[in-house]
Amino acid sequence: MMMEVGDFERKDVYYNEKLQPVDEKICGLLKQRKELAEGNPGHPLKVLVKEWAEKYGFYEEYLHTVFSTLNLEDMYKPRVKPNEFRCQIPVMRSAEQDGVFYSVVAMRQYDNASVVVLSADWEEEFDLHHSERTHREFTLEIGGDQEYDCRMQIGSGTTGKMSYNYIISPALPDHLAEIEFRVRAYIGVGKENPVGPEFVLV
Repeated sequence: MMMEVGDFERKDVYYNEKLQPVDEKICGLLKQRKELAEGNPGHPLKVLVKEWAEKYGFYEEYLHTVFSTLNLEDMYKPRVKPNEFRCQIPVMRSAEQDGVFYSVVAMRQYDNASVVVLSADWEEEFDLHHSERTHREFTLEIGGDQEYDCRMQIGSGTTGKMSYNYIISPALPDHLAEIEFRVRAYIGVGKENPVGPEFVLV
């Protein structure tokens, strides 16, 4: 059973009220940073983090952790849990990029969400654990007449293959003629090293 972030209820603890105006300013700066980043904040260069650590009296690793955490906001967004399974819908969309074949074969339809599995397959001569593909990540975006929240639920892989489950809410229509499945692949953790441009499964 996978524990969701929202399964924990945070309780109030001791708080120094003198910090409130500073903390509110921090929240304002976080909002400003998010808007300027336009969805791709990255991570400050090591030389900058080192400079700021010396200037403001912090440990370098502490600042690295802070900036890494800023990229994880989506992890804390309340997750939709699919309920009331209705049916399976064939999708049969695919595309190839950089020697990797991507496909979505079908989707599971629920009353409140859809679940699709994005598969990535390639011819791999080397063991998976010695391949850069071990550290590939993918994003799946849904295009249509309305805005959809598409979030990876779980992923797994073996030699020459990786699969990721995505929960999409609200549920996609049963007829997908007007729906796009857009994919982008990255090497490494985060979204700093895209393999190539975003592409559409057709």
